[in-house]
Amino acid sequence: MKKFLLISALIIAAALPVAAQKGLNVANVFDGRYAKLPGTVATYVAGNAVEKFNLSLYRSLALSADSATCSEIEHLVLKDGLTAISKETVYRGGRLRFGSFNLPRRNNNNRYIFYVNKDAANGCNGPARIVVVYMAGEASPDQVNKLIKKK
Repeated sequence: MKKFLLISALIIAAALPVAAQKGLNVANVFDGRYAKLPGTVATYVAGNAVEKFNLSLYRSLALSADSATCSEIEHLVLKDGLTAISKETVYRGGRLRFGSFNLPRRNNNNRYIFYVNKDAANGCNGPARIVVVYMAGEASPDQVNKLIKKK
């Protein structure tokens, strides 16, 4: 019986990060297909490493994207941004340069998406250096903004 409970707990713990992004379009950014692109850095942090920041999950993806991938990721982020409680966006060359989105709470967690396209002024016409970050937890918007500005 103890073995069954332990296995059940492990399965539930493994499913929680997926549930945190359930229903979000940016979940597609973190599903693994972009992580396979050359030069991409994918980061996944949960547990003790992020709990000190009042977070339960931190995910980021940094990549150099071609025009189609750049447009696709920007579209996914902006689609989730439509449901944001609060947001801050900066556009350059008709493209999203920076986006900060505070999403509605889910499972008692605040949720945040951050997006940076360092080459937005080029309009996604060449390799675009993009970073997408998703965070969830009890951290307030002020705490998350301080954390982002620190990094």
